[in-house]
Amino acid sequence: MTDAKRGGGDGETVKMGGREGGPSLAPSYLRATLKIAAGASEGSVFELKRLVSIIGRGDNAAVRLDDEGVSREHAAISYHEAEREFRVTDMHSANGTLLNGSRVSEYALRDGDKLLVGETLLVFNVERLGDG
Repeated sequence: MTDAKRGGGDGETVKMGGREGGPSLAPSYLRATLKIAAGASEGSVFELKRLVSIIGRGDNAAVRLDDEGVSREHAAISYHEAEREFRVTDMHSANGTLLNGSRVSEYALRDGDKLLVGETLLVFNVERLGDG
């Protein structure tokens, strides 16, 4: 579910998630975001609150991109509690997902990593907010 306004452009932050405290949410002590560094809606920031957030052009994508090179469901960002990490997974997209310049099927994300999906460059950031 989207719990904030949809859109993008000019540095607008878009929060993605459902009801607070629900089982499908990433830990509240972490704040993870994807920022469009290059491409349509450059400067837009998507806050990743779900355990799994889809990146794509489709209506069900939490991180919805206006890029013809991006599949409807291109990639997923997921949080894995056991490893205490976020991971990117390519969802068998036509054009692939690049992490820091290398094509990946699934890989752990670190603060500052760059994802290229289609012609859109995204920067992943994660920060710890409290004791977690």
